[in-house]
Amino acid sequence: MACSKEEAQGTGCGQCPRPVLYAQNVVVFNLFTRCLTQFRSGFSGPTGLDYSGVMQVMKMTGIEPTEQLFNDLQTLEYAYLEALKDRGEKAPSESEA
Repeated sequence: MACSKEEAQGTGCGQCPRPVLYAQNVVVFNLFTRCLTQFRSGFSGPTGLDYSGVMQVMKMTGIEPTEQLFNDLQTLEYAYLEALKDRGEKAPSESEA
């Protein structure tokens, strides 16, 4: 079960361990956070990243597209969508990010 919204924001009980970002994940994490405004949305909320928008972000930031990077990005995308679903939230709109 996912932490509560308060715990995830650092204002909860403090029982959750601090996440660790390993060096091999820095590039994909930074790419993912830059692409939070690139989610496609339907009537029920976010459906996934707009990969043409992701490619533009990669081009503008000089990130080389590789199969491994794409796989890692999809892993973050799926986990993010699952976490939103667990919390009953929608992805941030462009004005909120």
